[in-house]
Amino acid sequence: MPEKLKEKIISMNAERSRLFQETNHERRNYRREHPTEIAATMCMDGRVNLTVVCELPVGIISPFRNIGGRYDLGWPLLRHSLNELEGYAYKKRRPMLLIITYHWSKGDEHRGCAGFKYNMAEAIASMKKFKAQVDRCYGSRIQTILMGLETDSDCLAVHGDNGHIVDMCEKEGGSIPDIQGDLATLFPLMPEQMRTDVASLLFGNVQHIAKVRKEGRRLKEFKHNERVLAIGQGFDWLRNENLALIIGPCDPVLDQPIVTAATIIHRNWKEKRIPQGGVLLVSTPFRKWEDRHGAVEQSRYLVNLATRCIAEQVPEMADFFEPLVGVLDLETRGFEAIEF
Repeated sequence: MPEKLKEKIISMNAERSRLFQETNHERRNYRREHPTEIAATMCMDGRVNLTVVCELPVGIISPFRNIGGRYDLGWPLLRHSLNELEGYAYKKRRPMLLIITYHWSKGDEHRGCAGFKYNMAEAIASMKKFKAQVDRCYGSRIQTILMGLETDSDCLAVHGDNGHIVDMCEKEGGSIPDIQGDLATLFPLMPEQMRTDVASLLFGNVQHIAKVRKEGRRLKEFKHNERVLAIGQGFDWLRNENLALIIGPCDPVLDQPIVTAATIIHRNWKEKRIPQGGVLLVSTPFRKWEDRHGAVEQSRYLVNLATRCIAEQVPEMADFFEPLVGVLDLETRGFEAIEF
């Protein structure tokens, strides 16, 4: 069973790599019209995917992933990554925006964020603390927005600097100028170009919500049904809901999110929402060919770390996962499996 899942993942990547390369023109056009460089911190829950819920071209948002979307600017690798993105945006003469997200479920709190033990208030408090860190350290060089995602409907809720919240579920039939007006009230100090770019992103969410309402969803799509534990970066092609829990490498205590993710997948299995067997998917991206060797070594390190953590702290899952380890070419989004 895991072998078939591995084949499915490899096939999925090949198809989405092809689509990524075929949409280069679309992505360039979007960048010209909406130049803001956007990064987003998100939970490891694969249902939380701004590219999907805002119907954006792949590659527009640089994602950061961790359990619950928890982050601390004191983490050296996170600070380094933000500095790199800020430098890249400056070089390209683009403003930079960091979207900080949390998620919850209206229908059942236990379909919400397992990383915060389904406590929405605690999640929001954590995100506000991280937002304050970024605002304090970067000032106007990196603008920040706090957004919540209601995963039953894929609806975004935007928290304004004035304390007000605008729910995209209430914007059905609205237009980009309507949303721009809301953003002017929520973020009066935000540069106009950035407000225009955020309005486009949110209008994509309004359109996506309408499709979700029209198509409907089965109950199993709301619940945790993940059986892939993905560790590393470069997973914006892994867009299937409820397939994977995704952990980025920024947390200096990486064993904690690995064990939490393995425990969630163990519960999915015990509650018979998934079959026996899953995949431990490890990916490290590279852009220049000379960086590929370093990416290979990082992926080998991550799979060994994850395997050891699971064996020591979640021993009942030690034989559950079949490893699929590789590197990802950012220019093509193509995943290449490696020996380890």
